[in-house]
Amino acid sequence: PGVPAHWGGGQLSQKLNQPGDNMLIDSEQGEPFIRVYTSLPEHPKVYALMALLDLPRQHIIGMLVCLWLSVADTYDGLMSNDPAAIAVVMDWDGDPKHLVDRLISTRLLDVVPAGLKVHNWERYNGPVPWDCQTT
Repeated sequence: PGVPAHWGGGQLSQKLNQPGDNMLIDSEQGEPFIRVYTSLPEHPKVYALMALLDLPRQHIIGMLVCLWLSVADTYDGLMSNDPAAIAVVMDWDGDPKHLVDRLISTRLLDVVPAGLKVHNWERYNGPVPWDCQTT
């Protein structure tokens, strides 16, 4: 699996070449996965985004998980800076710029020189020690 094709060329972080290279891998399926913490439904950023986008909590959580899955095999959570591409990944049918602006204002996305990246991706879903990847 790779990052979505609609992310485009030079805007991406370096794709990892081998399963297990600095990403979480399911030992049975060989597929990358992400951590979603049990505190997510009560996180203040979820409530902030709910208010800004006028959507129910379960919709916001689903949109965020779709966003995170789209960068599951990147080291740093770097993604396209194209609002339309992000809107597609998150299944947002409103104004893409409005969505991205709200993700930035709630610090769910960070603006970096190379484009946009998931806030603190390395901390929550980045590299893991090899001994944590074994069953």
